Amino acid sequence: MNNRDLSSSTYVLLLIIIISLLIFQYAPGCGMKYDSGKYAGLAYHVTELGEYNYNGMRGDLPPAFPLFLAFALKFGDGAIDYVTPLFAVLLGAVAFLFFSIHGKKRFAFLAALLITTNPAVFEYSIGHYRDIPILFFVFTFYLLYERAILDIKENEKSEPDKIMAAGIGIFFALAFLSTYSAFLYFLPILIHSARMKNTFIFTSLGASVLIILPWSIWSTSNFGTPLVEHSSYLKNYIDVSSALQYFSDTTFPAFFRFSKSLVILGVLGFIKEISSKETRPSIAGNMYLQLAVLTILPNAIWPEQAVRYLFPALISLGYFAMPLLSRMKYETLLTILLLLMVTAQIGTATDIADYNCPRFLAVEDAGIWLRENSDPGDTLMAGSFSQTSYFSRRVTLQIPSEQAIADLIIKEKDVKYVVVDTYEKTTPDYAYTYFEKYALAEEFSHLGEVVKIYKVN
Repeated sequence: MNNRDLSSSTYVLLLIIIISLLIFQYAPGCGMKYDSGKYAGLAYHVTELGEYNYNGMRGDLPPAFPLFLAFALKFGDGAIDYVTPLFAVLLGAVAFLFFSIHGKKRFAFLAALLITTNPAVFEYSIGHYRDIPILFFVFTFYLLYERAILDIKENEKSEPDKIMAAGIGIFFALAFLSTYSAFLYFLPILIHSARMKNTFIFTSLGASVLIILPWSIWSTSNFGTPLVEHSSYLKNYIDVSSALQYFSDTTFPAFFRFSKSLVILGVLGFIKEISSKETRPSIAGNMYLQLAVLTILPNAIWPEQAVRYLFPALISLGYFAMPLLSRMKYETLLTILLLLMVTAQIGTATDIADYNCPRFLAVEDAGIWLRENSDPGDTLMAGSFSQTSYFSRRVTLQIPSEQAIADLIIKEKDVKYVVVDTYEKTTPDYAYTYFEKYALAEEFSHLGEVVKIYKVN
């Protein structure tokens, strides 16, 4: 059999083409959902007003992703739709480069496709989410760390290139300033560096501190804490028993359903490594086992769980799968099987995208209408309040859970418009009929979903 393989640059080009063709049939143009409105709102205030504010308040979210969105907004409102998709394309390339260190290039290419066409990863690639940039940053600092170690070995020197060492810290800082849990993803590298006495990690840490420090100073001056985070209140609601139950019943089964090909291959690869008669798992193997554990366990006990929080574990699964795939016989048959797995994932991913992408588009229409038909100083109230705030450029309060509280807020805050939609599942039931006492100013509908704008007084 001919074992000749394509060049790395060819595989990277193929990944860029394939991922772009898949993703850009949906993005731009997907509806903005949930917290995405907060990031977009912060980006707008940074771009247009030079303030890190959102909805009339100081920004209490890590700044990296909003700043990327702010940069995109300089090219127009529509440019914001390209940010996460572009990171998804870069993710495919970096995943290939990482996996190719640990196995044959054809299997690194297929492993990269298994990750980028993972239905959960794909869904978050076509929206306005920080999770794909985070996964890209984590992949990149692990890739650079691996390359730094290879640089030392191949060139028989004590330190890698300074730029490479600094790059590790830069991408860690970007991940950390996207989510503070990135420290857990970086911890295995610190442990490995300590064991191997890789002193270049101090250069990496120095670079990361220089990037993180300005945010810590700003956060301290505005919130009294160096690392403000909107969702930090959730730590007060940790219930280990119920969280583990939810994780085992809901979160992990969903992760397995979307990632089963890589989970099975990764677990088999790990079993093969620990059962090897030659040696116990290598230190590098332990590093990726630690990454998986430090990704899964904290999320398994956290009150708010989602499959997307487990994405960094895909790095570990791919790492353990690569040697297994590269040592197996019948490469052609195995390649065909993996291609079939990728094809099946693409089918599932696009089916989910076909359903989810158009959702919340009527909220965008309503927000733009309010921007054009209300005064800049008007206060709004809405179910999908974060998206409504972004598109309307108006302070927007969330519809409260109780009707009496809603009346009180409308009076005290002088709310001018109330926006009720059928998208947002947390909207209290009374809202769908109670606000009909106000005049209907405008109504938007899309694919069976409805958004109604009521004018108060």
